[in-house]
Amino acid sequence: MSQLPENIGLVACYLRRSREDLEAEKRGEDTLLAQRELIEKDILPRFHIDEYDMFQEVVSGESIKDRPEFRKLLDLLQKGRYRAIVVKDLYRLGRGNYSDMGTVYDLLRDKRIYIVTRENILDPNNHDDLRNIRFSMFLSREEYEAIVWRLVNGKYDKARNRGSWVAGSTPFGYDYDRQTRKLVKNKDSETIKMIFNWYIEGLGYGVIATKLRKMQFLTPKGKEYWSPMQIKRILSNEAYIGTVKFRLTRKQKTDGKVVVRPKNEHIVYENAHNPIIDQTTWELAQKRLNRPTPKVNIDFSPNALASLVVCADCNKKMLRQVSIQHYKRKKDNIESVYKKLYLVCLKCRHYVKYETVETQIITYLKELAELDGVLLSDTIRKIMPNEREYDLKGSLERILEKQGVLTNRLKNLKNKWYDGKIDDNEYELDRNEIQKEIDEIGKSVEFIKNQIENPYEKKTNIDIERIKNKFNTVIELYESLEDKAKKNELLLGIFDKVELVFLGRNGKGRSNAFDLNISLNAIFLEN
Repeated sequence: MSQLPENIGLVACYLRRSREDLEAEKRGEDTLLAQRELIEKDILPRFHIDEYDMFQEVVSGESIKDRPEFRKLLDLLQKGRYRAIVVKDLYRLGRGNYSDMGTVYDLLRDKRIYIVTRENILDPNNHDDLRNIRFSMFLSREEYEAIVWRLVNGKYDKARNRGSWVAGSTPFGYDYDRQTRKLVKNKDSETIKMIFNWYIEGLGYGVIATKLRKMQFLTPKGKEYWSPMQIKRILSNEAYIGTVKFRLTRKQKTDGKVVVRPKNEHIVYENAHNPIIDQTTWELAQKRLNRPTPKVNIDFSPNALASLVVCADCNKKMLRQVSIQHYKRKKDNIESVYKKLYLVCLKCRHYVKYETVETQIITYLKELAELDGVLLSDTIRKIMPNEREYDLKGSLERILEKQGVLTNRLKNLKNKWYDGKIDDNEYELDRNEIQKEIDEIGKSVEFIKNQIENPYEKKTNIDIERIKNKFNTVIELYESLEDKAKKNELLLGIFDKVELVFLGRNGKGRSNAFDLNISLNAIFLEN
């Protein structure tokens, strides 16, 4: 077929990088620009196409869900906006999984979408053209599978036979040597030694994180604040004793779940590089890490603090747990059973006494009710809607900072790809994930900017006596209620957020130390 039908109307042009294009980009070529010029200066004029829309895929992905521009195009094709697609070659429409290929093929056939390439025009109503489309899609997918298999297996052969570092980010304390493909120690290795030594001396994750911050040691990502989970991951990383491990898990394509591979598929290479931590220190640290924790049962029955208290370290909701302990008196061997309630952060392994947290929250309300008018007024004004602009501006600054971090990560990822530290498949997957985060942050930025530009109506008059009465009424109601679910409903209506800051473990028999950062719900104060 040499020409499109006269009534074809508007057509869609689709640009996407191929694997060969990715290799060319490493040499500094702009492959998307080259594609666009080919389509606009060669293909469109040759087939006398004047009206068109351009769809340019910035990210590259294996499946349709990872290609937003292609998803948008398919939706418009389904709605009948276009009856023809212009591409450099048929391979630009392929390389998705077999389910994706079926979706694209059925749409092209059912809607009779013409495909324009630099060679010819394919008509899905023509049997030979349809066979050509099917054959091209199949070959494209098979070529992709073969390339991925060759790259991945070649990479893991280097790990299996030589102990090369072939996947994942470089562990803190090491640099990646491009020539030997091995890890080499850097100046941060001394920080790793300190972390292990502090841990085997008895310090916990949170205390170590605080010490590092006070000593002005930056995190692996160059940040000021260390999290307890960062410390735990370092203490669990066998790279610090010279061992590399790969192929421990795999991602299922059907549901996206990560599952553990059988042990015979694991790649483990000991003494792959110079260790930072000696074997004795490592074993002492692992002995403490793997120490059994007290057996506790998660209690899912209604409780007053459900979905209210979050951990300050990880921002995860803290759960109520019940610990049942059995004691026997030595003199008469009589057994006693004690039931203890805790609020627990499962991620950070922080736990505090449940009753203590509940008491502090109610005490906070009582203290507010007892404040004099001026102090209470100042406290209330800080959380009234007219003051939220300051919080919104702070949130915007934090989000923009995160956006900058992600943009730098994207640049660093590309540099690693150029330098050959990561393969094409890793680069595509990581780039797509980072780009998704940047896109989501962009939406949040627009939302917050809109909130700042359209603030709530400012309120200046605060009825202190009315608010005091509300506090006293809530306290009396809370203390009179026996239904835990109703208590929880009451607290959720009063507080916007209760953040628990874990300060460390105290001695045996003493309650662990913590602080609470409490924010009241402005709507509760206004009504």
